[in-house]
Order: sequence, then C-alpha cells, then structure tokens
Amino acid sequence: GRVVRYDRVERLPDRCREGTFFDGDPVETFAIVVEAMENHYAGDLDPDWERRSDALAASLTADASPEETFNALTDLLDPLDDPQVRIAVDDDRDGVADIVWRSFEATGTDRLLAAIRAGERLASVAGTRGDGALVAGLVTADVGYLAVTTLEPFTDGIVETGEDIAGIVDGLVESSTPDTKLVIDLRVNPGGVEGLGMVIASRFVQEETTVASRSVRVEGTDDYVEAGTIVIRPTPTGTFPGPFVVLIGPGTSGAAEILALALRTVPGAVFVGERTAGSPSPILARALPTDWALGLPNLRTADAAGIGYDGIGIPPDEFVVTTTADLDAGRDPALDRAVAILSE
Repeated sequence: GRVVRYDRVERLPDRCREGTFFDGDPVETFAIVVEAMENHYAGDLDPDWERRSDALAASLTADASPEETFNALTDLLDPLDDPQVRIAVDDDRDGVADIVWRSFEATGTDRLLAAIRAGERLASVAGTRGDGALVAGLVTADVGYLAVTTLEPFTDGIVETGEDIAGIVDGLVESSTPDTKLVIDLRVNPGGVEGLGMVIASRFVQEETTVASRSVRVEGTDDYVEAGTIVIRPTPTGTFPGPFVVLIGPGTSGAAEILALALRTVPGAVFVGERTAGSPSPILARALPTDWALGLPNLRTADAAGIGYDGIGIPPDEFVVTTTADLDAGRDPALDRAVAILSE
C-alpha cells in the first residue's frame, strides 16, 4: 500500500528517466524472475529450483528470441504447479501468444465455453450479454440456467457493467418463486473484478455474511498479517427464493472463486463439478524488461471458518468430471447431475 511520489523527474535514477527498462533483454528478464521468486518465497521453492534455474539461465543468451525466453520461463515455473504464479504476455512477436500463462491447465475449458455460449445443452437460450459474459436460459422446462463466464467489465466500465449484471439478475429474481430451480455455471470463469461477483452474490445471500478473510505476506518472509475481510449483504431489491446448484471446476479462478465462496454461504446451495483453480487472491504483478509481467501470490484467502484455498482450490460437494470427449458427444455430466439434484 505504500506509494512513493517523485515531484521532480531528475531525482529518478538515470535508468528510470531514460526509459531503458523495457529493452527486451532475455538474460536480465530471466534473472529478475529468479530473483523475484526467491525473494518472494524466502527461498522456500521446490528442491530442484536451484539446479533448474542455473541450467536454464546458462541456456539463454542476449540474442535469445522471445519464444526461447518464454519457454525458459515456462520450464522454470511450470514444475511449481502453482496456479497463482503467472506470466502476462502482451506480445505479437513470433512464437509468443497474447496470453496469461500460469502453471496450471484447465483441460477442456475452451470447448466448454464454446458449448455454453452456443447453448448446446440448453432447452432454450433467453439471451446473452457482453459477448457471452452472461448466458441465461432453460436446461429443462423447470430448471433455469445462468452461466457467468467472466467478471471483467463488458460495457463502458465497471459501474456500467455492474448495473447491467444487476438488471439481469434482478429480472431473474423478480420472475422466480420458491419453486424456481436454477443452475449457476462458473466453470469457465477466469475471474476479473471481485465487486462484480458480489453484485451477483448479493442477489442470493439471505443475510449479511462474512465470505472470506485475507492476510498479506510480509516482504521477504513467509509470515502473513491480517488484511481485512470480505462481507456480502443481501440487496434491498430481493434475493433468489428457490434452490440452486453451482457448477465449478479448474476453469473457475480469481474473483470467480470469491463469488463461489459467497454463494457457498447460502444454506442449501450445492456445488457440483471439480476443484476450482486455487487462485482466489489478487496477484502481485512485477514488470519484466520484455514488457511482460510476472504475477505472484501476495495474499491468502480463507473462508469464514478459516479454511484456505490458495493453491488447492475450492472443492465441490459432489465431484463430477466433464471431459472434452463428453462435450464432443453432446454430454455434460456435471450439468446433468445438477439437474438431477434439483429434480429430487
């Protein structure tokens, strides 16, 4: 939270004033990542870290291509198997995609996202918003469906998107009765703005509830100090009155995991699918000379009972895996199970 302000640019070190940091130096980029990881984790990395980092550093030269640099960073970080460690790449050079890489793979998420946006398993699609950010419809004649595929702003800004989401969910609530059944699908939601998730959650919680608490890492150590709580309150416009099932999986990440924790506090809510990504805390970003960014976990998130989910994910009440083969065959076992639970 500390901010250092310079009122005279000449007081900045020469390197900052000359703008030479983003010089694309692959050797320095790799060295900065190694140093950042070791400082941040206070040396508590995997046993093979030192050998791996030394060998990969020796393989890079000043004229290494972006692809070679990216591959070296991937080989360095992937064995950590930590979904909270990321590299944000915004690069149109050969061999490097415009992506956010993390040491984790949500198999089949892209295929599932396409199926959701196309309404492949829905009896009807009432509508979509934000290029498929929200997909609403019916799975059967008496089971509704609401997929939230992102919590990034999809209109002019966060406030406008929040108003749009509120209008959609409020319309759902107004048309519902205690017998209305709903599936909420968060399986392909990589996160975004936590506040947008709370707009949705406030239409389902029945009373003011503590969703989670956070603690922040003390720099250069493995110690943490309290950093506040996340509290959700029901909206005055009314809350969803009927039973609902939430679908989650490895494609549920970031702010979507906080939304899942909020919905989890509602009595009777059932969660079906697989563990979430395990990255519910905001990421600390560090700039790299390639103009990429390294993302590191700097917070820990725990639910109201003190159970943490960073690095391990939120488990469902019922484990049901939906594979790419299932989707290609027109099946969605997790969705089918959710409908079966609501029909019991």
